[in-house]
Amino acid sequence: MEAIYQLEQPSAREIWQRLGKRPHYSTVRATLANLERKRYVSHDHRERRYFYRPVISREKACLQTLLHVAEVFFSRSPNSFTIGPKPK
Repeated sequence: MEAIYQLEQPSAREIWQRLGKRPHYSTVRATLANLERKRYVSHDHRERRYFYRPVISREKACLQTLLHVAEVFFSRSPNSFTIGPKPK
């Protein structure tokens, strides 16, 4: 997502090239398809290529990701987020 926010409507290849340790190109395409299915990004079809753009703001994407982590790993319990000994 960060590459999509930083580049203006990049193609899958531009996103793939932007990644430091490159995964396979097909992995990038599959990830983009998942992000589109989840309505984080959408695409335009131009010149036989797809160009991706964010559908939601960076802030909203971060919030949704944190809420998902809270639900999956902490049962949405704020007390589960505390680090260290439990208060008495």
